[in-house]
Amino acid sequence: MSVATSSATIEFPAAKLDDEIRKLLEEEGVRFKPGPGLELDSPAYDLETEIKEDGILYLNNPEARYGEFYDLEELLVKKEIPFDRTSSTDWNRPPE
Repeated sequence: MSVATSSATIEFPAAKLDDEIRKLLEEEGVRFKPGPGLELDSPAYDLETEIKEDGILYLNNPEARYGEFYDLEELLVKKEIPFDRTSSTDWNRPPE
């Protein structure tokens, strides 16, 4: 049985990105250019990634599990890093 997916977007301050958060982003399919910087490379599959002019990291996954980034969100809460996440309507659940 497959897992329900829907489009989800998460945004948080790129300045708060550390090795632990970077690892989870890479597991989501975000790719960084080699080296210690924050420069993004072409993402895997249909992800949209960007570090906006105001320093906010933007990630959109059109096929996020349950319309969320569970492990990433849990880590951001644990580290007290503010974030915004939105998800689109799925056939059996409302948007958040």
